[in-house]
Amino acid sequence: MTEPTMYVGKYEIKERLGSGAFATVWLAHDPALRVDVAIKVLATNWCGDEEVEGRFLQEARILFQLNDPRIIKVYTTGEHTDGCPFFVMDHADRGNLQQRLEARARENEPYDIREALLLSREIAEGLRVIHAAGIVHRDLKPSNVLFRSDTSDPNKEQMMLGDFGIARELDAESRNTIVAGSPYYMAPEQAEEATAATVDQRADIYSAAVILHELLTGRVPYPFSTMSEIRRAQLAGERIPLDQLRANIPATVIWLVEQGMQLDPADRYPSVDAWISALDTALAGLSDAPAAGAFDAAAIPTQPAETIVPAAAGAAIGAMHHADAAQTLQDPLAIAPGPAIEGPVERVEAAAPAPPAAPPAGQVAVPAAAGEPPRKRRALRALLFLLVVLVLAAAIAVGVAWWYDDWSYITNW
Repeated sequence: MTEPTMYVGKYEIKERLGSGAFATVWLAHDPALRVDVAIKVLATNWCGDEEVEGRFLQEARILFQLNDPRIIKVYTTGEHTDGCPFFVMDHADRGNLQQRLEARARENEPYDIREALLLSREIAEGLRVIHAAGIVHRDLKPSNVLFRSDTSDPNKEQMMLGDFGIARELDAESRNTIVAGSPYYMAPEQAEEATAATVDQRADIYSAAVILHELLTGRVPYPFSTMSEIRRAQLAGERIPLDQLRANIPATVIWLVEQGMQLDPADRYPSVDAWISALDTALAGLSDAPAAGAFDAAAIPTQPAETIVPAAAGAAIGAMHHADAAQTLQDPLAIAPGPAIEGPVERVEAAAPAPPAAPPAGQVAVPAAAGEPPRKRRALRALLFLLVVLVLAAAIAVGVAWWYDDWSYITNW
């Protein structure tokens, strides 16, 4: 017996792409435009919750307003027959970067260094679009780097950034203080409640640098199973150097990745424009670079750490972030992840590792953190002390001349 055709609005449902506690994403067909689309529908048990619905529709609004080919496009929103909101977006018919990384790992075919840098530059161009709009993605990872066929040429494809479920507008009146993100890729300041509300575009640069590290080596820099272990390894400097994971990576490329992954955001590239400039510098220096070696496929984690929101956060919207992102349902073709990581983030007190040494030739160093360097501050204090001494000496000379009524002392001084 043939099952009846299902519809969401006017869209004919073809198959379910994924589901979680807060939403389901369907592959559907638009009969008017004769194209396949992806539809994200809020789960019925959350319909009517103003905060959850507001966050759900905020993602749709952000994607609609960006309107750039490098960002997954939202076409419209609507309401299902049960009263639940939905939005219609691009269907990433060529999958995502996480799938491609896993396929290459199985075949032990790493990304060529130039190929990895060019793909990272495409990702950076997508970040440039969202940063120019005053938005921080906060959950950039391979499963959110999507690909679809180029409508103008079926032999080409378009990269898109997806999953803006925990994206934040920098000028929002109320900044979200909930710790949320994907542990392997989230910036350290994003993992701490004290700084989660103040993350800016440099958090996305950290994530982009981690992706480049994975493209080059086939593994994330901190392949640990919990957020606490990752933070402890970061602060203790427990990370295998790039050149030990893959041979013959040029020094400019190593510097690029190291600077992008600095634990202190003040030590990273200050903007996506600076990150793109560094990528271009590294690309320009590849002409005489030796061939890079293969990576060890056995070292590649098969499942990335989940997008998390600690249970201690307590708010319903935090729960929505956790459940939805844990199922990677913000984009239509993300790989189903492993078990979710929950619970409060353990604080680890340790001294952060120092920034890397001076950059190789042709690379530009990241500007120092705000404030005068210690050496310069000492020089300024010495100069100020000298000026005070000179002023006091002049004052004493004037006093002596006045007392003895002998101004030749001053004129000869």
